[in-house]
Amino acid sequence: MKVFKDIMSGDEMLSDSYGEEVDGPFIKAEGAYIMKDTGVAGFECGEEGVEDGVVRVINIVDAFKLQEVPFDKKQYQAHIKGYLHVVYGQAGGRWQAGGCC
Repeated sequence: MKVFKDIMSGDEMLSDSYGEEVDGPFIKAEGAYIMKDTGVAGFECGEEGVEDGVVRVINIVDAFKLQEVPFDKKQYQAHIKGYLHVVYGQAGGRWQAGGCC
């Protein structure tokens, strides 16, 4: 199994079991919603037809314990610009059509 890691933090982000498509520094994957038991009785998730203690999560987010980062448009643009600068710098110009290296 191939595991993709964040070049800056080293955190695992994705594996090839999710049908990835690599395009330079970007990876496109297909996630799906799954139902996960929280183990907490009486948990309210606000969805009809869902049992207590069960929440709906995206499988990739749950498997790799990813967390949402709240950005507005301007903050995101500033963050991604700096992030890609570091990514391209670390790759040293090695990007090819099929990915890095």
